[in-house]
Amino acid sequence: MKLNNLLFSKELMFIILCILPFENGRAQSLLTSNPADANDSKTLFTNPAIISFQDPQVILGMKAFHLGVIEDNTYGLRSNFLGIALPNLGGKNIDIGLVGQYFDTPIFDEGHFGLEISRRFFSRTSVGLKIGFFRNLMIKINLISLTKTIRFLQTLLQK
Repeated sequence: MKLNNLLFSKELMFIILCILPFENGRAQSLLTSNPADANDSKTLFTNPAIISFQDPQVILGMKAFHLGVIEDNTYGLRSNFLGIALPNLGGKNIDIGLVGQYFDTPIFDEGHFGLEISRRFFSRTSVGLKIGFFRNLMIKINLISLTKTIRFLQTLLQK
């Protein structure tokens, strides 16, 4: 009996170790990344000090998600982003970046736009500052589409 428990726990540990390296699913929202990863372009959105360690770059993108159940709203979830990193622009190891993100849904909007400044002090040390604004906005709900969606989901659940 004890051998079975031991075997079960080893199998369980193996499964857990196989699952751990995979990234967790993230909510559909503004971009996030590891703030210490200089090789990831999206780090510009979370850590202004990383500009000192990146190459000059422009990041532009859009994600569109198909909802599938709301009529007249083919791509109801959209995420747009723009990032510009200009390391050593002003000389004296001063780095400048511009970032903007916009997330749009049928009932909710979220946006962040800002200026980032960083300065490298040593080969592996820099300090960053982000100045910007963040907004959340609730939009008027289309009650007719919402009612149709609720009825559609109710018919699916009844089947």
